[in-house]
Amino acid sequence: MDPLEPSPVEVCLTLLLQKTVANPYYKRYINGLELQGNERILDFGTGAGVCARHLAARLRKAGGHLTCLDISRVWQAVSRKTLKHYHNVDYLLGDITTLNLPAASFDAVFIHAVLHDLDVSARPEILRHLARILVDGGKMFVCEPLGVKGFSPDDLRGLMRQNGLEEIDARIIRRALMAPTYQGVFRKKAG
Repeated sequence: MDPLEPSPVEVCLTLLLQKTVANPYYKRYINGLELQGNERILDFGTGAGVCARHLAARLRKAGGHLTCLDISRVWQAVSRKTLKHYHNVDYLLGDITTLNLPAASFDAVFIHAVLHDLDVSARPEILRHLARILVDGGKMFVCEPLGVKGFSPDDLRGLMRQNGLEEIDARIIRRALMAPTYQGVFRKKAG
C-alpha cells in the first residue's frame, strides 16, 4: 500500500467526522477569515475537501477561484466529489516542490491540518515554495493541532520569517475532545 494514500476505512471515518462533528467548526473558521471573495486561493493539502467546500462557496459569491492541491490521488478523488457543485475550483495533483507553479500566482494560501503531518525536515522547503507563489501582501492562513508530530507555532514563525512572511494574527483555540489548535495568519512582505 502507498503510504501517501489513505485506506478506505480512513476515508470513511474522515468524511464522517468532518461532515458531522467538525463541519460547523470548519464553516465558522472559514467565514471568520478576512477574505473579500475575489481572491485566488491555493488550498494546500485539500484532503477530503470539507474546508475547501466552505472556501469555494465564499469565493463563488465574488468571482474568486480555488485551486485544490493534494499529493494523494485518493484524497483528490474524494475532494472532487465533495466539490462537484462548485465551478470555481480546479485541482492539482503532486508535490508543491516539483510543480513549478508561477511566482506570485495566488492571493492566499490555506493550510489546514497538514503541516504537522509533514516530516519536520521537509517543512522549510515546502514553506519556501508556498511563500514564493504568494503575491506581495498575500496571506497564508494556517490552522494546525498543537503538540502533534513536532509542530510548534514558534518553529512555524521562524520558518515564515525566513520566507518573508510576518505573523499578523495568532490564537490558540481549545475545544472539547480535540487537541488545542493554533490558528495563524501570515502576510508576505513586499519584495
